[in-house]
Amino acid sequence: MKDKLKAMFTRNIGMKLVSILIAFIVWITIINLSDPTITRTISGIPIEWRNKDIVNSSTTSYVADSDVGTELTIRIEGVRSKIENLTKDDFIAYIDFNEMSSVFAVPIHVAPKSEDTATFVDIIRQSETMLRGKIEEKKEIRGIPVEVRTENVPTGYFAHVSKQDNQSFSIYGSKDLVDQVKRFVATVDLQNSSQDVVDREVKLVAYDVEGNIIEADMREFGIQSTIPVSIDLLPIQDKKVRIEWSGVTAAEGFGIVSKESSLDSLESIKLAGRPEALGRIGSELVIRYEKRDLMESVDLNNVSLEQYLPSGVYVANENSTFTVKITVAAENTKDFLVKTSDIRIERLDKAFAATFKDENIQVRVYEIDKYLVTLNATNLELYVDLSEVTETGTVTAELRSKLNGSPEGTANIDDDLTLYEVMIELEITEATDDRENGL
Repeated sequence: MKDKLKAMFTRNIGMKLVSILIAFIVWITIINLSDPTITRTISGIPIEWRNKDIVNSSTTSYVADSDVGTELTIRIEGVRSKIENLTKDDFIAYIDFNEMSSVFAVPIHVAPKSEDTATFVDIIRQSETMLRGKIEEKKEIRGIPVEVRTENVPTGYFAHVSKQDNQSFSIYGSKDLVDQVKRFVATVDLQNSSQDVVDREVKLVAYDVEGNIIEADMREFGIQSTIPVSIDLLPIQDKKVRIEWSGVTAAEGFGIVSKESSLDSLESIKLAGRPEALGRIGSELVIRYEKRDLMESVDLNNVSLEQYLPSGVYVANENSTFTVKITVAAENTKDFLVKTSDIRIERLDKAFAATFKDENIQVRVYEIDKYLVTLNATNLELYVDLSEVTETGTVTAELRSKLNGSPEGTANIDDDLTLYEVMIELEITEATDDRENGL
């Protein structure tokens, strides 16, 4: 019996071994046909920084030479059934600053998160194997302004920023980098917008002092990458504009020579707002400019129009300011000897006649030097108002001056010249047919 069994295993042993080998090859081929070995690319694996305190402190930080060090891409190999469903979450990538070289280079490691996965997957390539950088001094800067800009605003509308939570940021990072930052800008694209924008997250971009974009991740400044912004799309209307000067006065001893504004040359201005807000203005925007008790000239180039607008109305012109120029000069005195026959009697009842007691009177005028030189006893246009006379006798009246028909160069003087109080006596009698009274 033993001999028969022995003969069965040893007879034609070479043929049997070849058959076993062929069977094994066939089995391997079948396995590979049904579950072949494949390769896959997996991207976006975040790189963890370990032992950062070695290079990062309150005064220093490690700055990578490029974007290397944030995410990694790998190429893996394994049988399809095992690796086809693997994602970036199945792997871990890290750098350990304990391994940093003298030139500040740190190796990048990557591996499956679980030991089971490591048994059937091979990482055959990774996008980066080394992080290179330098250690830089860190710095904090406070109050970097945040500007919201708009583009592609629909025709006939004005974009008003109604919500901007972040007016400025304090930034902290590499001194060389943060020193470049002049402002942050969030640009809202209103292409195809037909209604208000509410709480849109808008990307922040850093700009330097020359207006160039700084290519940097906002995380390098220690701030968020977006801010929420709301924009009101407001219809635009043309409104006539006029400046009102009645609120401009000079202090005692001074006078207003001239008043000018860039608004004087404007026929209209573009204003934006909801219809009900624009309706409060009417057809004309009146700017009531006030400066009281001036003792010196005013020359302003950037007076804001916004402060003169009702709530909810905004200037849609590119320039929302105007200029103001007020010339102020000191007043002086000049004495005139005037014939009373040159003084007009006005508003005396026709039942009375009036004559001056004196032939001449001394008059002192208090006015700006510029105008004093143009005045004489004739063009002072002196008069007395006797409208309150109700009976005959001696009356005392205040001497006044008019500028109707005043000489060239005095047209800007107020309606009445300023005179030192001059009281003049007149004799009032009943009117007779051969005497005429002033009107």
